[in-house]
Amino acid sequence: MEQQKLRLEAVATVEKGKTHKETAAMFGIARSTVTRWVMTKKYSGESALRSHKRGRHPNLRLKNHQADIIVKIITGKSPKPEEGPNLPWTRKAVQVLIERRFHVRVSIWTVGRYLKKWGYPPHKHTRRKSEQNNLNIPAMVE
Repeated sequence: MEQQKLRLEAVATVEKGKTHKETAAMFGIARSTVTRWVMTKKYSGESALRSHKRGRHPNLRLKNHQADIIVKIITGKSPKPEEGPNLPWTRKAVQVLIERRFHVRVSIWTVGRYLKKWGYPPHKHTRRKSEQNNLNIPAMVE
């Protein structure tokens, strides 16, 4: 039985006069669950018993227009000459860019998910420290 339907039927059964214990036995659920559902309806209304989407919200920290601006900067389609594709756009560099540009803090992992979503492969690590470029992040604000 669908969760929402089960909740609504159990509460309706209690409202018709059955005890919480009898209702729990009828539906094969715990008495405390029946009590919680009845109290939820009493204080929050029937809409609180309806099914809701579970899990994390799909929206990300950046708004769509902000993400578009970051992608334009990374691909070199930005109107500012100091921003562009000649920079080493590592996850750390993109993280700093997002924070400076929009004052939004995102984790390195989130930046990695953004880059993957935007179609950028992971940054290849170099073998020796002497081969690595220094993190060159332009001093940009607005």
